[in-house]
Amino acid sequence: MPGRIARHENARAPGLGKIAWRAFDPARDQPTCQAFEPRGHLPRYSRMFRKRRNTLAAGLPAWFCWDYDPAELRLDAAVHAFAVSAGLAAAATLFAGVLEAGLTPKRTTALLYAIGLLAMLCASAAYSLWPLTPTKWLLRRFDQAVIYLFIAATCTAFLAHARHGWIALAVVWPAALLGAALKLAWPGRCERLCIGSYFLLGWAGACGFWLGMDLPGTTVRLIVLGGLLYTAGLLFYLWERLRFHYAIWHLFALVGAASHFLAVLTSLPAFSA
Repeated sequence: MPGRIARHENARAPGLGKIAWRAFDPARDQPTCQAFEPRGHLPRYSRMFRKRRNTLAAGLPAWFCWDYDPAELRLDAAVHAFAVSAGLAAAATLFAGVLEAGLTPKRTTALLYAIGLLAMLCASAAYSLWPLTPTKWLLRRFDQAVIYLFIAATCTAFLAHARHGWIALAVVWPAALLGAALKLAWPGRCERLCIGSYFLLGWAGACGFWLGMDLPGTTVRLIVLGGLLYTAGLLFYLWERLRFHYAIWHLFALVGAASHFLAVLTSLPAFSA
């Protein structure tokens, strides 16, 4: 590569363990960015930082990368369009059924779940489909923060059926609110740790099974299935060299959300057969 290579002072991606480097081409005097593993011959980390210059030009952080071809973006847009449409229908079903059957504490938690589901789907769609501008970075904050709140709302819908579910909720909600606040105030920090905390918080809701949870067997199986789908999807989310990995991850998340939605339906007497 022509020109000299100098380290970009602000290009380290917190929690990602990769270093971005800025290369100055004297012929063009235009900064470009690539990323390398910080060892040995410094091989290029092709997927994560291949189009670094585009994100810099859009006013986004130096380490942020949005590297998807048109086919990947179209598939992801289709997934989000279907997800938001299905989410609206699911939320309408929950609201209509709960209001018709009458509000009770347990049914109110189902409404909280429906609101969290819609917020999560809309935030994800807005962030994923927004063009590369500084607004995308802002939407990323809300997308990651809303995930914490959606996890807490999902746990609430199930732990409301446990005799001592408030014990778990006393841990889940403060942790979710703290996580959301941190993502809003300090975005881009400890990304890998953040991903792990999502799944740790979600699976922590499973402790309700040991807190006297009274749910039908079908509901329990749907809860576990949804958790497994989210966890399996994480593997594709992290497999960044795989084409369409981002859309595949969202497909797994969509099916996982559908499984949990059916679990909410079967957990409410108003919707049980």
